[in-house]
Amino acid sequence: KKIKMNQEKSKKNKQEKYLELQMLSSQYQKLDQQLQALENQILELLALDNNLLDLSSIKGDTEILVPFGSGILVPASLKNSKNLLVNVGSNTIVEKDVSQSREIVKRQVKELEKIQMQYQGEISKLGVSMQILQEELTK
Repeated sequence: KKIKMNQEKSKKNKQEKYLELQMLSSQYQKLDQQLQALENQILELLALDNNLLDLSSIKGDTEILVPFGSGILVPASLKNSKNLLVNVGSNTIVEKDVSQSREIVKRQVKELEKIQMQYQGEISKLGVSMQILQEELTK
């Protein structure tokens, strides 16, 4: 009778560990997806920084193509490449020069990189916890 109770306890314990492993796996996948989205945002901001750098070398009255949406470009004439209108949040738009705009982008990249490091740390901890549980389940 005692052996049967121990077997039932062991079975219940394994079920609990398996459920915990599934939860950790789900959290891991969500964090990994968020990390990938974050990395895409960082890449977009770095591309924007390069574009701003290129913009500073363009002279006024230059013909350019402006993305209009869904693969459609509009030919336009760039009158002023020195001053930009920048959305600084809450739909507030202010005028900034190229170097000020680049500084804003660089700050955003640094903030996202901090979050990226936090996510990587959390993912690493989850990975270790999952590995420990998997080892316990295979015993």
